[in-house]
Amino acid sequence: MALTAPGRPSLRLSPRQRRLLELLCDGHQYKTAAAAMGVSVNTVGFHVRRMYVRLGVHSKSEAVGKAFREDLLRWHTT
Repeated sequence: MALTAPGRPSLRLSPRQRRLLELLCDGHQYKTAAAAMGVSVNTVGFHVRRMYVRLGVHSKSEAVGKAFREDLLRWHTT
């Protein structure tokens, strides 16, 4: 099930894309995100490209900024 921002179907992200975005927001590089997700760096690259298209961004910093500005993730404190 993909979670969406209300009224914004273009921001629909798959569960893996959401997890990757969370990891990027936490400061992970693609290599460490791949290890955390149990996938290859190439798989992360695939998800990154698809996520960028859905978010309408062109870089990791743009994706992270958009996630914070538009409250795309459910943030938790630990």
